[in-house]
Amino acid sequence: MTTFPAVVLAAGRSQRMGRPKCALPAGGPHTFASRLAATLHTSGLSPIVFVTSRDGRGELDQSLGDWRAHVVTIENPHPERGQLSTLHCGLEHIGVESPAVLITLVDVPFTTSRSIAALIDAWREHQAPVVRPSRGDRHGHPIVVGSPAIRALAAADPGEETMREVLAKFASGRLDVTVDEEWRLADIDTPEEYEAALRQLTIGE
Repeated sequence: MTTFPAVVLAAGRSQRMGRPKCALPAGGPHTFASRLAATLHTSGLSPIVFVTSRDGRGELDQSLGDWRAHVVTIENPHPERGQLSTLHCGLEHIGVESPAVLITLVDVPFTTSRSIAALIDAWREHQAPVVRPSRGDRHGHPIVVGSPAIRALAAADPGEETMREVLAKFASGRLDVTVDEEWRLADIDTPEEYEAALRQLTIGE
């Protein structure tokens, strides 16, 4: 496998945050979107596919800044069908025959290249259907899914199942990889969670 693809789910409406999460400042010159694109690119992933909504395309492109040149942005025509439908768009672009893909969310922007390398190395060694980062009892994104999980996700009906429910079917073969910092695993959905993450970022960097 000469390249390792990534799909970033970025079609949510950011209702709890109250503003587009892809555009939130994320330390230094970065937004959530550009920081994630930079981390994935410097980790050697390719292609890097951001999936957004039609309404969110302009905001995402602007938020990516110069990193826009290093990623592909595509639209989910029906984001109201949920996260799994957004993932379907990304998997269709990459090809469901891919041996593995890294999946993450635009509201988990503070993952590190070290964590990504650990996840990919674990998948290459064990070929687990799902590899996820964990710290203690907590787990999060990004995750790596192998071909059995890719096929199950691609075949699932977004009207009947969620991404979480599909992946739960692979719990017996799932592999957890310990990462350094628990706070980097969290989805950032509210202003309070955002402020807490920025405090941790200031401490850590």
